[in-house]
Formats: sequence, C-alpha cells, structure tokens
Amino acid sequence: MRALAAFAMRGRSQAAMVATTSAIGSLVFLPLAVVSGGTVALATLRKGETDGAVVMLVSALAAAVIVALLLGTPMPAFGYVLGLWLPMVLVGSVLRNTRALALGLAAAAGIGLVLIVILRITVPEEVWFGVLDRTLRAMLESQPGFDPSQAEPILRDAAALMPAAVGAMATATFAASLLLARAWQAALYNPGGFADEFRALRLGQAFAIATAAALALAMFVPAPVGLWARDVVAPLAIVCAIQALAVAHDMVALRGAGRVWLVLMYIAMALTLPQSVAVLAVLGIADSFVDLRRRARRT
Repeated sequence: MRALAAFAMRGRSQAAMVATTSAIGSLVFLPLAVVSGGTVALATLRKGETDGAVVMLVSALAAAVIVALLLGTPMPAFGYVLGLWLPMVLVGSVLRNTRALALGLAAAAGIGLVLIVILRITVPEEVWFGVLDRTLRAMLESQPGFDPSQAEPILRDAAALMPAAVGAMATATFAASLLLARAWQAALYNPGGFADEFRALRLGQAFAIATAAALALAMFVPAPVGLWARDVVAPLAIVCAIQALAVAHDMVALRGAGRVWLVLMYIAMALTLPQSVAVLAVLGIADSFVDLRRRARRT
C-alpha cells in the first residue's frame, strides 16, 4: 500500500490513475472505493485543494469514458464525483488546514448528514420500498416459518431508514478514506506519526453531547422527530465508533499486547454489524467524558 501511495504522489496523472482504477474496481469489490477516495484525499492533504480538485476532475473524465464503454452510460462516474471524490477534497482540505484529525472526521460526518437530508427530501419513501420489495421480499418469504403477510411492514420500516443507512455507509467510506490518506501521508513523510495521531483521537464533548442528544430523541420520541433524530445519529455514531477504535488501539499499545487482539476485534466487529457500531459509538461517547485512556495510564 505504501508503494501505491508513493506512485500516486509522483504527479496528478498518477494519482488520477490510482483513483480511477480503484473506483472502477469497486464496482466489483466495494472496499476499493476507500482506496479511490483515499487517493484523492492524499493529493489534497499533501499538495492542496487545487491538486485534489484536478485529480478529481481527471479521474472523473477517465472513469466516465471507461464506465461508458463497460456499461453504456457514464453516469456512475459522475456519481463518484459527487458521492466520493468531492467529499474527499472537502474533508482533506479541512484536515490540511486545521491539522486536526477530529475535525476532518467531523467534516466527514457533516457531509454524510447533508447527504441524508438530500435523500430524505428528494427520494420518496415509496422508491426505497420498491427497491427493497424487488430485492428482499423473495428472500424474506423463503425463510422457514416466515409469515408472508409480515413482509410488507418489515420492508416499509426498512424503507423509512434507508436515507440514514446510506448516509451512515457514506460517512464510513469518507472516514475510512481520510484515515487511509493520513496513514499514507505519514508512511511517506512522517513514519510512525499516524499511529500516535490516531491513538490520541478525541472528538470533544460538544460532538459527544450532540450525538447523545440525537440518540435519546431517536430512542424515545416518535416520528417525525424521532425519525429525523435517527438520521442525525447515523453519521455521528460512525465517527464516535472510530473514537472507540482509537481507544482500543491505545489500550493495546499501552499494555504491549500483540496486534492479534486488534485483528480479532475487527473480525468480531465485522461479524456483528450493525450492533457492534452501536456499542462502539456508546463507548466513544463515554470516552469523551471520562477519558478512558488517561484513566488507563493511571493504573
């Protein structure tokens, strides 16, 4: 991965090549979207907003041609511009100018929230229901003992949550791309710097209070207020969960434990999604108030 970052930093065309090929590859293997977004963010972090924007535009043109040849339409490429590359230029710019990883991640959550609002306003719930009905109804009804009459209520409940789900996934992609870009930057120009920066990550009490308040409204207040609160919680919880991961990394480093514990943690987290994100988000909120890392150093 370091070699890939070094290649991308040779120039704008090389960075655009990495961003484009990984974006096309993500149509088959979705995690490659993080590599694509991370490349644009790295160009922005290292060389500035102008370079980031140029890499984004060159990547967009190249991807449009390739996708048009493969799929008959260039539209997915423009989806990458608005849904990944432009957000990464923005969050990369925030981190570059503030040198605060917490603010960069908060910006990622903010863009995720804006996306949720746009989806909530522009995409009717019936559209989400239609998509879920076509893709999931047969699977639900094939489950042993499942009452087919319950399929529609389940799908309608899921449709109401789709903007928040999409926004949460987008926020996770933005955040992962930013972290990858920062790790690449450190590997190339400041070896070891990212590990210290990540383990020290703290979003602050204001962010934690906003997340906790939205969570309380989502849990105890009925729609429409409760539904909008869920929309707010979705991207904020993703970033709070990342703070909890920073706590875990710091604890492992403090105790001198092997990386195997982190590997096991990430495997367990992946196997228990989305519940694991909720647990980590609560832990991240708690850390903002009680500073678990400072307490651990006292013992």
